[in-house]
Amino acid sequence: MKAQRKEPTLRPILEFNPLIDARKLKAALTAGCHDESTVINILTTRSYSQREEIIIAYHDTTGHQLSQDLSSAFSSKCLKVLLALLEPPDEFLAKELDKALNRLGTDSEVVSEILCTRSNAKISGIQLAYLKLHGKTLLSVISSEFNLSLDYKELMSMLLQGLRHESKETNQEKAKKRAASVHNAVEEGWSTSTKIFLRLLTHESFDQLCMVFDEYRLVSGLAMEEAVKSACSGDVGHAALAIGMNC
Repeated sequence: MKAQRKEPTLRPILEFNPLIDARKLKAALTAGCHDESTVINILTTRSYSQREEIIIAYHDTTGHQLSQDLSSAFSSKCLKVLLALLEPPDEFLAKELDKALNRLGTDSEVVSEILCTRSNAKISGIQLAYLKLHGKTLLSVISSEFNLSLDYKELMSMLLQGLRHESKETNQEKAKKRAASVHNAVEEGWSTSTKIFLRLLTHESFDQLCMVFDEYRLVSGLAMEEAVKSACSGDVGHAALAIGMNC
């Protein structure tokens, strides 16, 4: 079975004209109209780079800021989503991370879902945005959280250091060895099984991980998720499963 990594579904639309979109938004935001479906359809089906062009075209066409006109037209619940779409993705995610890390109890699931599914370059961009917005490094904040386990902090540290290989090439023999190593660690209850998982999940490329997961099914008869649950629990277990969702 060939390992295949899930690919993002939102891509730039091919027949894109920011001026046409800006005019449609202007009409949809006209006083007394407020065509919510048109606004949502445009902003949710364009990539961020395309939305940037729309913001500029809207200002050139109307003399207004799109964010201000949205604020005048829509309720707080809908408005929050629409304004988030206008933010640079790295800044938006940095803000979401800060909210998660400053809640009572720390929302590690949000932290995991943001950081465990992204490339080294995306993680680096989020870290730079976090430093710019909050004046401290994301790693220092995560490391200081007393509600997070040591294993979780170690996993996040490796992710934030950008240790993952990102080559598209895969090696089946290497995948077989990794799968056998994980299987032995889980079956024999090694005390180092969590460490083996942490290194595997933070160093191998996502494509190689998918292959390791496939090989694990062959050698054990179980999905890798079952092995993760056996070796990792709590916050680090959720993070490990979030990484596995890339396959």
